[in-house]
Amino acid sequence: MASKKEQLKDLANRPRPANLGANPAAGPSLVERAQLSVDAVATRTASSRHPAYPEQIAASPTPPHNSDVIVELRLDIIHDNPYNARVVYDPVELQELAASIAITKKVDQPIKVVPHPTIPGHYVSVYGHRRRRASKMARLDFISAIVVAPMPNLELYLTSDRENKHHSPQTFIDNAYAWRKLLADRVVPSQTDLATVTSVSEGFVGKTLSILELPATVLDLMKEHSRIFGLTHAYELYLLCKKVGEADTLALASRIIAEGLSSRQVEKIRQDIAEPKYRKTKDLSRQYKFPPTEAMPVGVLKEWDTGKIVLEVKIVDPEKRIALVEQIKGLIATL
Repeated sequence: MASKKEQLKDLANRPRPANLGANPAAGPSLVERAQLSVDAVATRTASSRHPAYPEQIAASPTPPHNSDVIVELRLDIIHDNPYNARVVYDPVELQELAASIAITKKVDQPIKVVPHPTIPGHYVSVYGHRRRRASKMARLDFISAIVVAPMPNLELYLTSDRENKHHSPQTFIDNAYAWRKLLADRVVPSQTDLATVTSVSEGFVGKTLSILELPATVLDLMKEHSRIFGLTHAYELYLLCKKVGEADTLALASRIIAEGLSSRQVEKIRQDIAEPKYRKTKDLSRQYKFPPTEAMPVGVLKEWDTGKIVLEVKIVDPEKRIALVEQIKGLIATL
């Protein structure tokens, strides 16, 4: 029997079925229905719509789980996918999409939903959250949707992740929040299992999750400008914050936005702030030589900027040598 890790990896990497009609008796599996391409759905003709679906679907706790049929659902009975791979929505992109929907009064591609597990007649969006939000902004009441059978929580995440990658990949900030929830709710037991499911290294998972330890002010700024920041930017800010705190970290985050700093530039700035390298001041010296005499054949006086003074002389006559030493001692005593 395959291990849990192997099962998780198989689920994450399972390809879309090439022919869902190969076994009409058994019908498509739960995962196969969840993995139907939204592009294929969008090409279906309007004749597949049932005129009575808007009212029936809005009130019925047992809708048809037929992924070949596009129905119209009321927006107010559709809830967010709790394991949606996208967490941050660009307000400008939403406004642009809403403006387009307001003109056509419909979305170009249907969203995918499953029945709500606890509220009869309501649904949970598997993917299409941007389209649903934009439709609300455009003041639409209904949205085209494909209703499929319930699916496991992990498949709710993986399906939305695959759909995002196909259209508009989520950011590392999205990944950080989504992965933390998967771990917190024990949908995925550990970071090791999460790395298997997402097909990335365990180190990458750890680095991504670490950015959530940044102060809320920094995270909010990154979410507001999510397309400017990369994971390397964010990780450098995380390392900086551990050393110098929130204020300097927020200041550097603002510089990234204002100056368009690259990740290498941010790394250099972080090192200069958090790990300054103090250069040793060069100690300059001056030397004075005394002309040789019969009593003192060698005489040199040296001084340094640090205050060090060295007198090097050679006096052959003991009495003169003693006398000079006493004079120097007396001079120093008066300083």
